[in-house]
Amino acid sequence: MTQAEVATAATVSISYYSSIENGKRLPPPRRTTLRLLRALGLAGDGARAAAAMAAHERGSDRPDEDLPTEVRLLISDLRMHAFSIPSRFVVGLRAKLREIVP
Repeated sequence: MTQAEVATAATVSISYYSSIENGKRLPPPRRTTLRLLRALGLAGDGARAAAAMAAHERGSDRPDEDLPTEVRLLISDLRMHAFSIPSRFVVGLRAKLREIVP
């Protein structure tokens, strides 16, 4: 299938799907991942494994309730202020996380 065919079948834009396929974006949220997997004709154990890998790479393979309180608060703050946080701060925060987490 072409990228355009997959994107159309999954009801996402071609550029969005292309950026995912080329590793320029994180895997999409669960619902979108499932639509893409269906569009690609993947089902069963293979689809479940792919969805689990996508969730893990997004960092969403655990329920928020399982996270430490301080992490949940940080996520909440990031969501609340996402559009006003300077990108240089976000880049710095991600770099710090990579330094301390193997």
